[in-house]
Amino acid sequence: VLHTLQYFGTIGAVEGSLEALNMSEEEDITGTELFLAMKEAYENGIFGIDDYGGDINNSDKFPVMLIEYQYLLTFGMWEFGSELWEGGSLAPEWSDNANTPEGIQQNNPLGYALFNNYIAPVLSKPSIATLRLIFQDNDGGISGYVSD
Repeated sequence: VLHTLQYFGTIGAVEGSLEALNMSEEEDITGTELFLAMKEAYENGIFGIDDYGGDINNSDKFPVMLIEYQYLLTFGMWEFGSELWEGGSLAPEWSDNANTPEGIQQNNPLGYALFNNYIAPVLSKPSIATLRLIFQDNDGGISGYVSD
């Protein structure tokens, strides 16, 4: 769900986000705030891209890398990794040094700003208890959704 919300739910929702979060495959996006934040995270050893071919300049892989970067950035800013990732870590894809807002601010300041400017105003951090209630094994979860 978060991958979908990152891709479709944040772009265009806040002034400037159409340009900042652009992932168009038909345009040069290497100057967007999203791409530059992802590249900074990669260069600082925060975001590992080996599973995506290992080449930060491979434009064919940009869409999947950018979506995954936003997802991992959000998990870090919400401090979900320690709670929801097996063993509390997703290293080497996402460094343990960026599992908190403070760690992201220090190690990926462009990502920290990107999150606060374009993602935080749109997506609210859900509670872990609610997520655990909804997402249970064997479809045992309770959504709490009530239709009109």
